[in-house]
Amino acid sequence: MKKLHLWLLALVLSMAPAAQAAQPQKDLKVKYYELKEGMRGTGADIERMKDIIAKQEQYITTTNNKIIELENMRQNLVPYLKEVISRLEDNVNKDLPFSRDERIKTLSELKYTVADSKTGMGEKLKKVLDALKTEMDYGYSVENSMGEIQYKGEKLQVHLFRLGRVAMYMRTIDDKEAGIYNGKEWTPVSKEYGAEIQKAMENAKRSKSTEFVNLPLRVAQ
Repeated sequence: MKKLHLWLLALVLSMAPAAQAAQPQKDLKVKYYELKEGMRGTGADIERMKDIIAKQEQYITTTNNKIIELENMRQNLVPYLKEVISRLEDNVNKDLPFSRDERIKTLSELKYTVADSKTGMGEKLKKVLDALKTEMDYGYSVENSMGEIQYKGEKLQVHLFRLGRVAMYMRTIDDKEAGIYNGKEWTPVSKEYGAEIQKAMENAKRSKSTEFVNLPLRVAQ
């Protein structure tokens, strides 16, 4: 029995080097498959990164094109806005003589705003559009006011009535005379038309029910 135990011990000892040699081979095989799987994952990551980079490059190109387009618009917009202001100014000078000083002042401030490099393009465009709208709205409104005019060689303080951009009328403070602006100067109208002008002024004040009026019309030149 003692001899049998010794033989088994010798067998185990003889097998030990073989087992120790097999373990590193197993570890290498495991590492090989781990590296192989890792490489597959790395390859997928690389493809994803390539896709992300391609999209970023496309975005950068698109953004650069938009920047160039906006810069071109900016360079062209300022001269265009200046041209619009110039036309508005010309229109004010040729228009009926109402709120002229105020309108000229607004356009002068607008010129400064458009020329100011510190003012954003959006703000410049907004202010010009606001001025255009204001001028356009004058054509759809009526207005009573007081003002000084040159009439029959004298400066007179009178009641004024504006009918859109169609015509402008006046009545003297003492209500003895009435007139119409003919595009160059104020000219008198008959007493009959003077009464109609008075009705129009009262309608604009809404001091009484609206009445039809018969007003003389002369196109301002």
